[in-house]
Amino acid sequence: MEAGANFFDTADVYSQGLSEEILGQAIQHVLRDKVLISTKATFPFWEGPNNAGSSRGHLTRQIDGSLKRLKTDYIDVYHMHGFDAITPVEETLSTLDNAVHEESCVMSRPRISRAGIFKSPLGSVSVMGGRAMWVTRSIILSWAATTSGN
Repeated sequence: MEAGANFFDTADVYSQGLSEEILGQAIQHVLRDKVLISTKATFPFWEGPNNAGSSRGHLTRQIDGSLKRLKTDYIDVYHMHGFDAITPVEETLSTLDNAVHEESCVMSRPRISRAGIFKSPLGSVSVMGGRAMWVTRSIILSWAATTSGN
């Protein structure tokens, strides 16, 4: 950070959350609005049912866990680490939309600032940050977002 770095990308599964904990400790001496934090979820984080994917329950637990490990009240960019073909797209989008519009109980701001659709330079489309999503999946997610008004 002393050299000017201000964007940090991590994920809940990187070293089972340790990456987020280390980042949380590293930014404690910096004004929060001076850094951008990006994290993601989808892959298995613990043993048991609902331990992976983009369901409301899994994402809500992982967002809460990431906020705690990062020692922050909000995440600047939150994305899906992969595509979940089992969870209805509307459930995933609704969960992310709720997190973007739901205020943190500590600060009057959303728990997540941004979730979006990105296109990779290799031609595949990454929806909400998922690196391995193909165009058809992007179209499905984009259509669902458009038709649901999110």
